[in-house]
Formats: sequence, structure tokens, C-alpha cells
Amino acid sequence: VKVLGSEHGIGLTGVLGGLVSSTAVTLSFSQRSREEPAHSQAFVLAIVLAWTVMFVRVVVMTGVVSPPLAVSLGLALGVMAIAGLIVSLVLWRRSRSQPTGTIATGANPFELGEAIKFGLLFGVVTVAAKAAQAYLGEAGLYLAGAVAGLTDVDAISLSMANLAATSPESSVVAARTIVIAVLSNTLVKTGMAASIGAPALRRTLVPTTGLLLICAVAGAVLATWFAPGV
Repeated sequence: VKVLGSEHGIGLTGVLGGLVSSTAVTLSFSQRSREEPAHSQAFVLAIVLAWTVMFVRVVVMTGVVSPPLAVSLGLALGVMAIAGLIVSLVLWRRSRSQPTGTIATGANPFELGEAIKFGLLFGVVTVAAKAAQAYLGEAGLYLAGAVAGLTDVDAISLSMANLAATSPESSVVAARTIVIAVLSNTLVKTGMAASIGAPALRRTLVPTTGLLLICAVAGAVLATWFAPGV
């Protein structure tokens, strides 16, 4: 896919990238910020948009398997998504007058290899989550969510959606586990961006992550209050 060389093109790249891999978007634009530090605001815009789309994607994906879980999760991640949209709007207003050049075309994220890797990861996470629940109870699931989120949120999200679908009484725990995975994943991506990105990118992205964490806590409280059966 060829993307326009403007702040609109970078934003579109972030949105589309968030549908597939917000981690890839984060790494790509963090690296570019080193090469083009003057455009760091635009790169942060793409990263935050990718994260925001990821929050929504997780809710939709879990809703296909367990609609009640998606309702609870939507409250938690919805607050983060709204915050992400507000930050994105502010960043867009700052960067819209800056030329950004041409964005290179990335690899096809829907290749067979990626599907195979996801299938394997999903199987491993599902087994690990069940083992953690059996031996450690709720705490085990939360730990599994934190560990799984270090690399991916989709596998643990689908695993928890299946758990909520087969055991509705576990919906609250499943929602919390997914939120923990999302937070873990967001913190890891922030760490990667801070370590390889330009100082200007860090100065904007790190406070944004702090805001998202606060929103996540507020959203998790809402999810607990309004969860089905609570």
C-alpha cells in the first residue's frame, strides 16, 4: 500500500497499522524519529492512533466470541480510546503544517507466516492461562495477562473471551486480565519507543502513556461496576 507523504498519510498509516500490529507501527515510527526528529510530533500521532485502534480492535474481537465481555471491556478500553482520540487531535493540530515526506511501504501483515505464528501463540497462551487459573486462581490469570501482553494482546484476549463464553461468571476476571494485558503491552511499546526514538518523541509519548494508564484505571473501575452479574 502506498501512503501519501503528509501528516494525513502518516495518520492513516497509524490507523491501518493499528488494525494489524500497533507494535510494528510503534517501532517503525520510533526509528524514523531518529532519522527525522523534526517530524516527531507526526510520528507520535501515528503511534497513538495505532494504539487507539488497537483498544477498539480488542473490544470488537472479544465481542464476536462473548458479547457480555465486550460490554464490560468496552467501558474499560473505551475510556482509553477516547483519551487516545483526544491526544491524537491535539497532535494533529500541532503537526498538520509539517511536511513529512514519503512513507515507505511495509511488509504485508497478512502473510501466512504471521497467521501461523499467531495460531501457535494463541495455543500456548490458552494452555498457560488455564494452567495459571488452575494453580493460582484469579491471580494466575492476571499474571498470565501481564506476561502475554509483553508480546501480544490478541491471543490472551481471545483466550479470555472463550473463558467468558464458557463460564459467564468469569467475565469480570476475564475483562481485568485483558486490561492488564493491554497495559503491559502499552508499557512495553512505550519502553521500546523511548529507547530507540528521538528525545522529542519521548517527551510527548511518555506523558501520553501516563494519561492512558490513568484512564485505564478509571475504565477498569467502571468495568467492574457495570459488569454483567455484578
